[in-house]
Amino acid sequence: YYVIENVATFFAKVPPLFLWGFMSLPDYDSPSALKAILDSRSMAMQKKFGQNFLINANARTKLAESLDLQEGMKVWEVGPGLGALTTEILKRKANLTAFEIDRGFVTFLQEEIQPLYKDSFEIVSGDVLKTWKDYFAKNGKPDRFFGNLPYNVAAAIVADMIKTLDRKVSYAMV
Repeated sequence: YYVIENVATFFAKVPPLFLWGFMSLPDYDSPSALKAILDSRSMAMQKKFGQNFLINANARTKLAESLDLQEGMKVWEVGPGLGALTTEILKRKANLTAFEIDRGFVTFLQEEIQPLYKDSFEIVSGDVLKTWKDYFAKNGKPDRFFGNLPYNVAAAIVADMIKTLDRKVSYAMV
């Protein structure tokens, strides 16, 4: 047993729903756990979207750290899938907008991730190449652009953003 001296501080650090086990994040390191989530929702990976999962926790952590995030930064993520990199970014208290084309993943994110981070997480459903410019016009430029970019559209996404946002954009690709 332990005593919590400042309840407000305690709950500010740990989202209450996650704390009490009503919601939990998937085991992003387990291919079988991820497959079970897909199967339970009658979903499947779609080659046309270039979908894959990064099942190495150290790699996800290093990628998120490489963004050099500060609290409140605006981050755009393309292709969040089930939210493995998404949650790494949100843990760092960024304001994250995720662009996702797959309706099944959008529903999963809305039901499982968004309630945990409702004030700092927004999902834009649809093809990023068709949705980002309208989102940009309404919300401005992000501080960081990040994603496990689908291989079949990566060059088009990066070129379109550099051309539209600012020619002095710096970026890193892994």
